[in-house]
Amino acid sequence: MLEQNLSGSKWEIFCVPVDYDTLDLVSNIAPGSICTFFTIAVRDDTNQLVRTVSFRLDHRPMYEAQYLLYRNSLGGLDTQSFLGEKDFDIEVQKSRAEIVQLSDYLNAFNMQYEAFTAKSFRSQKTKANTGWINKNTTDRLIDMFLDKQVYSPLGNKLIPVQIDTKTATLYKDITKLYNLTLEWALAWMDENFTLQNTVAQGSTCPAVFYFLATQIYGGKLHLVWKLEADWDKIEILYIVDGVTNTITLAGNSGETDIIIDNPATGTNHALKVKARTVCNDETAPFSYGPYTTLTMFTLLIRMTPVAIDDVSDETYRGTGVRKLQRLGANMEVLLNDLALNGGWGTFENFYDNLFAITAVSNNGATVVYNVDDTIDYTPSGASLAIVDEDFVLYRFNENIPAFGPLISNYARIKIPMKGQIPKVYVHIAYLNMQKTLKKYGFLNQYEQQDVYIDLYLQFFKDAAMTIPIDVTTFGLIIAYETWQDTTPWDYTGGPTLLPEVSLGISTVPAVGFSMPFLLNFHRINFTNLGLAGGVSVLQYQKLVPASGTGIWEEVM
Repeated sequence: MLEQNLSGSKWEIFCVPVDYDTLDLVSNIAPGSICTFFTIAVRDDTNQLVRTVSFRLDHRPMYEAQYLLYRNSLGGLDTQSFLGEKDFDIEVQKSRAEIVQLSDYLNAFNMQYEAFTAKSFRSQKTKANTGWINKNTTDRLIDMFLDKQVYSPLGNKLIPVQIDTKTATLYKDITKLYNLTLEWALAWMDENFTLQNTVAQGSTCPAVFYFLATQIYGGKLHLVWKLEADWDKIEILYIVDGVTNTITLAGNSGETDIIIDNPATGTNHALKVKARTVCNDETAPFSYGPYTTLTMFTLLIRMTPVAIDDVSDETYRGTGVRKLQRLGANMEVLLNDLALNGGWGTFENFYDNLFAITAVSNNGATVVYNVDDTIDYTPSGASLAIVDEDFVLYRFNENIPAFGPLISNYARIKIPMKGQIPKVYVHIAYLNMQKTLKKYGFLNQYEQQDVYIDLYLQFFKDAAMTIPIDVTTFGLIIAYETWQDTTPWDYTGGPTLLPEVSLGISTVPAVGFSMPFLLNFHRINFTNLGLAGGVSVLQYQKLVPASGTGIWEEVM
């Protein structure tokens, strides 16, 4: 029962639309059912104020309906039916010419003209009325006037048509419903065709357009059907272990479930399903279309319950217990799992830990299942250092009445962490180097070479370096280390190579850029050419891994 409450004072008048569409009755009808009539009553708290009025819906198909299909602005095909008056005409266009027989002129000096048809074209023209339609439908018809792809279904073919109507009144401001009269012609002129494997509408009952029988529940058969446009009743035969059962359902399309056996006590069954269209059911005997038959298959009396993967909201990167969230509320892990045999689900265990409600996640965090179906998640310092998203596996039991528990598959709970740092791949896009050399001191025994390097770097998400990273909204840290080689000479002129010495690691932030990043280096090569104990010093830099959060990539 649908209720609409009104309040008013004495002598006040209310106008309440009660048609099928306004009341949105279709959304209150169970799948596979059809509304045949509805009743309207006006009551106060205790009394009926207006007599009850019933409305019976006319579901009879429109046998003489015409249809046009057109491509809408979103790319799909819309259908417009024409239920009103229709006219069908044939239009022939001819090209006429005249010729003169030369022999007539030479013999009788009389030029006789012979008229003939040089070329002729035939086209079928249709003029039809939409019947009463609402404003939303008329607005959508604008796409049909503008689009080149408009078709008329004839048998099993879509025949291109050309809309000849150039103007149409879409709606008026004083009415609620509208009707349009349109003219169109077949776009294929002078084209003769024979429909193959089709019959005229109404003369023979058609086959079912689409029919599917599957099992998605234990002991139940799930049926989905679609009939041809003008028909709205289907007969279904299901043969269980050789025993035939028949049901008749209303609706041009729909779905329904058939209970074959009880999951608690039944067994698997051999099943065969057939369906056909019911035509002219207002007269006896009925006429039927040909059967659509589905191959024999085994209907399982009990189906394995299905645990479905969950993804929690991002949780903060830090230690301490927290409840996993989904869409801002506490995540209930069993809420979207499927119990397929009429039972209810209870948590069974985490992976490889039988009957346990506590587990260790893939990254090493502690995970606990609570009796209110929520999950406590406690990261450790070690698990926070792992940048991959965390996860844990679980399964549940479906408790089937009068049978007992039936265990599900394992499903994954994914736990993304805030601030997870992805791996960054670095590419040296360009290298520019300039050198200077200067000498000084007595007899120019001191020599210093300065090397200035401009290094342009690009950053990518993948190892193939095809997906660039735009770091205009976050930062990267580039680390490099300065090393020094020192080679002194003794008084005899012999060199002594000393070990390399690190002068320390330096870091440069790369923030707020999207173009290649410029990094500058200054290298110094110093040489003392004096004979009394010379020395040469070489300094250089290289990008190196550094300590800290994240993944460091060494590039040179």
